Amino acid sequence: MALATTWKGQLKISLVSFRVRLYAVVGSAKKLALNQLHKQ
Repeated sequence: MALATTWKGQLKISLVSFRVRLYAVVGSAKKLALNQLHKQ
């Protein structure tokens, strides 16, 4: 089942802007895991 995007937008800080997507997640996990798209 694919996740449906709740909100799409841009976060702009000074001259740099980032694309942001917000997803609604329902689950019973005790931990919150955040994943980086481009790890350096």
